[in-house]
Amino acid sequence: MIKLNRDGGVPLSTQIADGLTARIQRGQLATGARLPSVRQLAGQLSVSAFTVMSGYDRLVARNIIAARPGAGYYVVGSPTQRAEHGTQTLIMPPSDAIGFALHCLDGTGASVRAGSGFLPEQWLTDVVPAALVTRIAKNRSALLAPSPAQGSHGLRQQLSEHLQADGIAATPGQIITTVGATHALDLVFRTLLQPGDTVVVEDPGYVFYAARARALDLLVEPLARLPDGPDIDALEELLRRGRAKVFVTQTLLHNPTGGSTSPAKCHRLLAIAERYNLAIIEDDVYGDIAGRVRCAWLNWMNCAKSITSRAIQNS
Repeated sequence: MIKLNRDGGVPLSTQIADGLTARIQRGQLATGARLPSVRQLAGQLSVSAFTVMSGYDRLVARNIIAARPGAGYYVVGSPTQRAEHGTQTLIMPPSDAIGFALHCLDGTGASVRAGSGFLPEQWLTDVVPAALVTRIAKNRSALLAPSPAQGSHGLRQQLSEHLQADGIAATPGQIITTVGATHALDLVFRTLLQPGDTVVVEDPGYVFYAARARALDLLVEPLARLPDGPDIDALEELLRRGRAKVFVTQTLLHNPTGGSTSPAKCHRLLAIAERYNLAIIEDDVYGDIAGRVRCAWLNWMNCAKSITSRAIQNS
């Protein structure tokens, strides 16, 4: 049985993941062994099912256990055990969006955690001198004051000026800063929709759009993503049948296709949204760099064409 310390400050899900890892490394849980179901372990440890699920997801991301649809969770083995036996196990894909995120953030298998957004720890050594921290603390700097719920006013002022330069008249009072696009999406969903409402997401598209919607008991309607943007005809048909209230899209450098929505389709999309009272959520995470990326791509293509042309002439 895993022993949990409820007063130590370590999240219970982390303790569950670490406790199961230790048991597997000691051989108390053999490779192929079936773990208790989420509800069973939650009942044994007197924690919520969400806490157990979070712990299991961590182990799935580390490739220590694997989820088998309809059958539960099974031990794959620890990296140490696989190395001792000279065997290699294929990394199984995470079973859901949370497992996918933890898999991307997990640093056990690579020196740089792809997609994490965090700098390597060794880069941060002595970045901020201790003397500077002490001086800030003594002077009771505004840096130590709590920030408003909508984010720092100074930051929102800068964002407002940046948006106005692009023709978007947003005042600091109309801006809320969030911890990433998924956090923002969650707030917008909760504001605009009720459980049972329908959200249209692009297919293929960013995995967390649908995952966040389903977590809030919203219905998800996939919409084909074409080379020049979403399938507008299919979207209009959905709206005619009254089956959507919100559409989530990436117009620039779409994830995962890399394409951008054409100006003509953007115009049609806005016209349809006005006609059917459709709310559009645009994830413009790459908007500031899209132009530079396109210029770099065009320069690369021109360079490649020039090299190819010279090679043909010299052949």
